[in-house]
Amino acid sequence: TDISVSKICLGTMTFGKQNSEIESHSQIDFSLDKGINFLDTAELYPVPADNSTYADTERIIGSWIKKSGKREKIVLASKIVGQFPLVLTFEREPKIISGPFTPSTEIVSFSCFNRSLF
Repeated sequence: TDISVSKICLGTMTFGKQNSEIESHSQIDFSLDKGINFLDTAELYPVPADNSTYADTERIIGSWIKKSGKREKIVLASKIVGQFPLVLTFEREPKIISGPFTPSTEIVSFSCFNRSLF
């Protein structure tokens, strides 16, 4: 593909718990200014995870995308785990993967992740 990915990735697991939405947006902007376009998230974030903050990190990334209009400037990787209580499964049936992953794309306000990590 013609996608260029920075060698350094901005991890976002603190967005929404240790970092406010404003701070998180500033971190994304700062990273882009320094040439870092690769963001890593998960629908479980922020950590430590709990039901009250489930998917807040992706909501924050989505609000940054809406505010900045810079979706095409980032490469976004995500992972899926599922809501609490965590029931970890290593089955890779499409119905299992598409369950949590589909709402996640709605949360972040765009229809495509560049990369999914399983």
